[in-house]
Formats: sequence, structure tokens, C-alpha cells
Amino acid sequence: MVAAVLTLLWRQVPGVQELNRLLAREGLLWCHPTKVAQQSLSERFLVFPAELFERVFKDLLPQLQLNWQQRLRRTLPDSEKSSTGEF
Repeated sequence: MVAAVLTLLWRQVPGVQELNRLLAREGLLWCHPTKVAQQSLSERFLVFPAELFERVFKDLLPQLQLNWQQRLRRTLPDSEKSSTGEF
């Protein structure tokens, strides 16, 4: 379950449905691809200790912020500039 929480935060997965697709298609971090009923995954999140989720989030937050700042500062290649409207 920790792999699911880390994946939610690190890859900015928008919800449990998409997380379930990732788990079935790619696997999560150290977990191999696995088919799980979405309802099972959703129910597991309902009983997942909030304190553990908070601790994982607070531990990852500085790295997420650093990655975001680095992403904002990088220059786009010419091929990307034309597709985003920048010239």
C-alpha cells in the first residue's frame, strides 16, 4: 500500500481509478503489474492510516517542490516551443 501512496504523490496520479490502471498496466515502484478490483483498492484507502499517508507526504514534499522548481526553470527544446505557442 505504501507503493500506491508513493506513486499517487510522486507521479501525481489524479485518483484511485487511474492508480488501478497503472497497477494493472505497469506496476507501482517495486510491485509487478497486478489486477485488483478498483473497489478493493478504494476500500483499502479508506482504512489506510491517515498518519502514515501524512508522514509519507511530508517526507516527499520537499523533493516534489524541488522537482517542480527545476521543471519551471528548464528551457524547452525548439520542437516543444512551437507546440506550446512560444517562439
